[in-house]
Amino acid sequence: MKKVASFLAGLLLIAGAESRAEKVVFAPNPFRDLLSQSTAAELPTLSADLVKKAKARDWGETVANVINAALEINPTAAPSIVAAIAKSVPEVASIAASTAAAAQPKQAVAIASAAVAAAPSRAAKILTAVCRAVPSQYGEIALAIAQVMPGCDLEMLNALSEAVPALSGTISAYLTAHPGAPSVGAVVTQAKAVVVPSSDPVSTPAAGISGLTPGGFARGISTLPPSTPSASTPSGSTPPVTGNTRPTRPATYQRP
Repeated sequence: MKKVASFLAGLLLIAGAESRAEKVVFAPNPFRDLLSQSTAAELPTLSADLVKKAKARDWGETVANVINAALEINPTAAPSIVAAIAKSVPEVASIAASTAAAAQPKQAVAIASAAVAAAPSRAAKILTAVCRAVPSQYGEIALAIAQVMPGCDLEMLNALSEAVPALSGTISAYLTAHPGAPSVGAVVTQAKAVVVPSSDPVSTPAAGISGLTPGGFARGISTLPPSTPSASTPSGSTPPVTGNTRPTRPATYQRP
């Protein structure tokens, strides 16, 4: 009887959970209809007005909803929409930029540049947020922001180190070697040795910043030169295996 009662109780719990799940209704974007009534020219200004009218405690949710709704209507307007919001409410510039960049990664560099130009006081936060949203483009994003903010390379490098922890060693070493001349461009050039994951289980060095796998995160910095067989290796002997080189089977190997 106890087993039967336990079984029935379990069925009741499952039925109750299914009933509650059926009642879950995802609310539509509250700004979609309003924004859809605006013209292409009015869309950025109206988006900024909606964010500005929101209470500070609701900024995060409001910005996300406004950006997503506006980009559904006109995705190519992402940079101008973000710029309008950033200029109207600088405090949410990084949220607007990262949200838009995640939705439109091909426009990430333009979005970051537009956000920084509209809210220069938030440049470091924008760089960190956008690089985290689209980590495969951190090089192009950092260079673009450095061009908008000349003379702020040290601040941008610190933000880049926070956004991409794998670069912190390279950045720290560069700043130690060049204490009076921080340069985002120089660090990005050195970062070409960053190892990123690919479809192959063995990570391979990126050809450059633009060659990073879409959506991939940097996993480490390789500063060692590629290994080559020693000239003193005796003839007929097998050289030691180094790095990611995979050992091969002897020619006489037979499958059991």
